[in-house]
Amino acid sequence: MTAQRFSRRRRVKTRGPVWLFDLDNTLHHASHAVFPAINKGMTQYIMDRLNVDLDEANRLRTGYTQRYGASLLGLVRYHDVDASDFLHVVHTFADLPSMLRARF
Repeated sequence: MTAQRFSRRRRVKTRGPVWLFDLDNTLHHASHAVFPAINKGMTQYIMDRLNVDLDEANRLRTGYTQRYGASLLGLVRYHDVDASDFLHVVHTFADLPSMLRARF
């Protein structure tokens, strides 16, 4: 796509939360920025809440993801993490549009 085509798109103002559902990388390139940011946010959250170092936070994050399909499930089950707080902290992005590369 050309830069000219992008510049003709109008911006839509939202009045509430924007929900982003990714169906196996069909909506955007997950490797670009969103999932790396989520992984970084989860690791930092684990470090802060559980008072562990980077290596232990990564071990917990990846281990719970492998075991339960989501890091959050292990954190709630074994560390009494508040799920709402985790999701809010880890999935809040200052500039989501700049983190996405749409597929057309």
